[in-house]
Amino acid sequence: MLNLLLALALPAFAAGEFHAKISSISGPVQIKALGHQNFTAATKGATLISGDSVKTGPGGIAHLELDGGAMLLVASGSTIVLGGEPEDPIVEFTLGEWLMGITKKLSGRRFRVKTPQAVAAVRGTLFWGKTDPKETVLAGLENEVEITAQGKTVVLKPDQLVAVPAGSAPKDPVPHKVPAPFLDHFRVDGGLAGVDVLLQPAKTKKPKKAKKQ
Repeated sequence: MLNLLLALALPAFAAGEFHAKISSISGPVQIKALGHQNFTAATKGATLISGDSVKTGPGGIAHLELDGGAMLLVASGSTIVLGGEPEDPIVEFTLGEWLMGITKKLSGRRFRVKTPQAVAAVRGTLFWGKTDPKETVLAGLENEVEITAQGKTVVLKPDQLVAVPAGSAPKDPVPHKVPAPFLDHFRVDGGLAGVDVLLQPAKTKKPKKAKKQ
């Protein structure tokens, strides 16, 4: 009987399920477990599974560590739902703003972010996005991102931005210059969960000295 009670009290993490962990929070952040009706206050270290939701209130920020080494930074006024499989996880934003960074080398795994207007697929990158009922806007900051909507896919390169209006295919990417202050939307205790290193320019290699004859 004791074993049965312990089994019922522990979270039911099924094999092959996609997980995430709340690594940092600031301000009002709430979560809703799969199958539950109400949101409750989030706590640092909480584990989430497919079907769980996260909502950030005014001034709220959440840093999520996703299975596979991706970090998802969620700004205030956002609502997301986790989904997908371990090898193909997906985060659905119904509203809000995010910064996703992948610092580990992925083998076959990809991450997708879905909005009401588009799907962004990445294997190793840093990119920003914002969505509302009228439009999704995405900006590449490192590596490439595939953006798909209405049967059309465009490749978003670093320093490019693409807009996807509701019910439309992605517009042609255009150059962008993301100002540094925008990163402040995602800071918790001054930190960016380590994804800011992806914004640093690559170190230039010193030229090799010529061998003496």
